[in-house]
Amino acid sequence: MLRVLCVVAVCMCLVVVALGEDPAPKLKGDEPMAKSIYEFTVKDIDGKDVSLAKFKGDVCMIVNVASL
Repeated sequence: MLRVLCVVAVCMCLVVVALGEDPAPKLKGDEPMAKSIYEFTVKDIDGKDVSLAKFKGDVCMIVNVASL
């Protein structure tokens, strides 16, 4: 079973390479890349902006929840 999963994963990688797709996300325009997670601002449960720098030094778990 593990061997089959490995073969499927390798095949998927080869398809991506063959199609010329870059699996890494691309930046829009000339946006500078963040050097640290603490440079990001996210929305809290109430929709307010919160800088992640607020949590520097704390143990945090970041969960990305997407919905339509």
